[in-house]
Amino acid sequence: MKHTTELVFILDRSGSMSGLEADTIGGFNSMIARQKQAAGEELLLQGVVDCAFETPDGLVVVDFKTDRVTPQQQSQRAEGYRPQLEAYALALGKVLEKDVSEKLLYFFHTNSTVKL
Repeated sequence: MKHTTELVFILDRSGSMSGLEADTIGGFNSMIARQKQAAGEELLLQGVVDCAFETPDGLVVVDFKTDRVTPQQQSQRAEGYRPQLEAYALALGKVLEKDVSEKLLYFFHTNSTVKL
């Protein structure tokens, strides 16, 4: 018998959780890693994709981030979000039956995009 773990997450776009990004990212990544290793377990993940659009090469998934990072910090911070974007890309690709060609993070604080 399979057991299902459902995770519903709500993203706070106000910036009021500034400073807790590392804890949130670390907890999310840790939970995903544990779920992948659990025998017979299945994960149902509910989330909201900030932006997705189709190009001739495939779908592009964009997630907006309000982290207060410097240009020097953003690549490292982006790596922490990789599992989240991978989950979004996998879900969108399956639901829409299309290939995802790009996964992007847009950091408002630096007004720049990081490709994952």
